[in-house]
Amino acid sequence: MWWHGALVKNERTKSLPHVVVWCRHLMPNGSMGNFFRAEMAGITDLGLLQVGTIWEGKTCKHQIVFDQERFEVDFTPGNWRVTDQREHYDLTDRALIPDEVYPLRYKTGDRSRLLEFRTAKGQRLLVPCLEFYSRYYGRSGHVSRVLATYDWDDAQARLFVPFSYNATPGHWPVKLTSSCYNADAVFLAHVLHDSFATKAAKSIYTWLDNQYPQFSGKAFLKAEPWFKGPATLVVQGRRIDADTFLALRIVGGSDPKGSHIDAYRENPGKADEAAPDGAPVSRRKGGRELNPELADVVVNLTPDDEPGQNGDIVEILNPTFEIVGEKRKVEHHRLANASTRPGQPIPSEKSEQHSPGERHGTGGKTGYASINTKEIVLPSSGAVQDVWDGLQYFRKNHREFVTAVGWYSAERGEFVIEDGDNGFQLVALKLYDDKEKEELPKEKWKWVYKDSSLKEPRGVLVAYVQTAAGAACLFENERRRYNSKADGGTTVIKEEDYSGLVLVPPTDRPTKEWVAEVLDPVPVSVPLGSRTFRLL
Repeated sequence: MWWHGALVKNERTKSLPHVVVWCRHLMPNGSMGNFFRAEMAGITDLGLLQVGTIWEGKTCKHQIVFDQERFEVDFTPGNWRVTDQREHYDLTDRALIPDEVYPLRYKTGDRSRLLEFRTAKGQRLLVPCLEFYSRYYGRSGHVSRVLATYDWDDAQARLFVPFSYNATPGHWPVKLTSSCYNADAVFLAHVLHDSFATKAAKSIYTWLDNQYPQFSGKAFLKAEPWFKGPATLVVQGRRIDADTFLALRIVGGSDPKGSHIDAYRENPGKADEAAPDGAPVSRRKGGRELNPELADVVVNLTPDDEPGQNGDIVEILNPTFEIVGEKRKVEHHRLANASTRPGQPIPSEKSEQHSPGERHGTGGKTGYASINTKEIVLPSSGAVQDVWDGLQYFRKNHREFVTAVGWYSAERGEFVIEDGDNGFQLVALKLYDDKEKEELPKEKWKWVYKDSSLKEPRGVLVAYVQTAAGAACLFENERRRYNSKADGGTTVIKEEDYSGLVLVPPTDRPTKEWVAEVLDPVPVSVPLGSRTFRLL
């Protein structure tokens, strides 16, 4: 998958706009072949059909490894603009994306819209609008589909449920329809309560509706930032030059700051008190549960049919989105009193294919594909990096306490002490041989590996600190990470909980000798190579 092109009106499945997908053949020698236009995809499929994915038939086999970088940008108007390859070339006589860096099918005539940010360090960051839309306008395919398909009145009815509430001062309440996900709450709360976000959301359909007549049923989507202020983007792509980076995939970013969000759902089955007998029946019908048989199999996904009310449901996950920095405060509430009574459920039928379009009609041939993106909240930079950053902070800001900081190089057998922060290297723990593994408990010999794949040893930061009172050494080992569920169902990455070791280095013995002796019980250290740890 090489590039996303225009959106195309879907005359057959009117609730699901098509997207032109440009691909290139991967040749046996690893080079890229000619461009070709793949079958149309739905706008909900952009997360699955990310740029750089390598497909064999209808199955994604691999993914191109792009450079990953983190940029500090500002979403406030005046710090970004929307442009495209053709517009830039007409104005400057230069390609926005040079052919030798990342060739496009239509070269300097390409009309795909891109966001151009000026970063905090004065660089340029280019982000395709379709990628920004797919990754930042909510977390579900339902939201991205609705905003691109319906005028504002019809879109609101599919995203929000009106309800009476006693709002807590300073809080933003929002009630989501049953097709939305909890992770949509931040975006949709802004759309409901922040006029800047409302304007951005409304502009998606308005822009497309105005463009379709001009380009014979095609349109090049324009998606702008929907909140103001500083933001972080973690992206993967290719560097065009020293000052410009082309982001082909967004893998993480920051949440907007703002009011506490109180989120409710259109789900009468989870209210504290059921609706009275005379209350209206819920409009939600059809299959209610995900089909567990489809959890681990390839799903036949189609953008050319709409799902029936009684087809089964399958959940399809996009690549995760990593929340950088503080996650927005969202409290997910149960309703005190249900306003509707559950309707008579229609038994789900096993479907031959699935579509993320609008559910209607009967017949089980096409089931519903619920596409969404799971959020992962990044921790600090990890215990090892945090220790190093803390030492560097004291070296820079409190030289009356810390006069020098260094790290132990196993290759040199000595500490590397520099008046600056050029990163550091770790010392790898020696792995047990086969004979030792047979004699030791599995938990012990597995501990020396960095993760459960048993492919890479743990590293240890051996830091040297010179203070006014004398020298000290800190031993901090890498922690394994694991997923943990936080409030609201969000997945949070945590690290193992250990305590490091601090000691006063002996002055009467060679450094290499006593460092190896300290590490020996866990066990003897060996060089980890040139791997250097820095912040993302």
